[in-house]
Amino acid sequence: MSRGTLKMSRGPQRTRQGDTEEEQRDAGDEQGDTEDEQRATENEQRDTQRTSRGTQRTSRGTQRTSRGNNRGRAEGQRGRAEGHRERDERGTQRTSRGTQRTSRRDTEEEQRDAGDEQGDTEDEQRDTENEQRDTENEQRDTEDEQGDTENEQRDTERTSRGTLKMSRGPQRTSRGTQRKSRGTQGMSRGTLKMSRGPQRTSRGTQRTSRGTQRTSRGTQRTSRGRAEGHRGRAEGHRERAGGH
Repeated sequence: MSRGTLKMSRGPQRTRQGDTEEEQRDAGDEQGDTEDEQRATENEQRDTQRTSRGTQRTSRGTQRTSRGNNRGRAEGQRGRAEGHRERDERGTQRTSRGTQRTSRRDTEEEQRDAGDEQGDTEDEQRDTENEQRDTENEQRDTEDEQGDTENEQRDTERTSRGTLKMSRGPQRTSRGTQRKSRGTQGMSRGTLKMSRGPQRTSRGTQRTSRGTQRTSRGTQRTSRGRAEGHRGRAEGHRERAGGH
């Protein structure tokens, strides 16, 4: 019986020991979970810091680009060694020479445009002169027709003079022939005016094309200015990297 009692007393002890071991394992698991959470929190903090640093770098890059577009050099070049400043000055001189070359090319293109516009002005002057001549010819035709009408009126007043009518017959025939000739000339002038219409339209299209070309050249100038700025900055960076 004493051995049975001892076994019974050992049962609760074993149960308590098992519970203690499970509690210890649970405590270890909880500690592991806590450590995992801490590591996750630290990782998130590091990710946040990395994102923040990346954002700061992007912001600084944007600021440098903005300053480069406005000044052609980053503000960070201030305070560099004298050698760096000399390299930057050489880069500025290169950029200036490139800008001068671009300016000369633009001036030559503008001179060509001015020549084209002068040619258009001369064409318009010639058109105006042709129209003035057409108007003068029409006025002369109108005066000739008025003269014919007056002659016919005089012929009508002299109806009783048959001989005069007979003599005037050939004159009327001659005037009729002149009218037909002037009518043909009027049709020719009308055709000429119609042909000048497409020429004017063509010149208007050419002007529009030249305006588009000017816009394109302005865009190219802006692009070339940006490219010169980029090259100047790249040159400065390379020289600074070589100096370190």
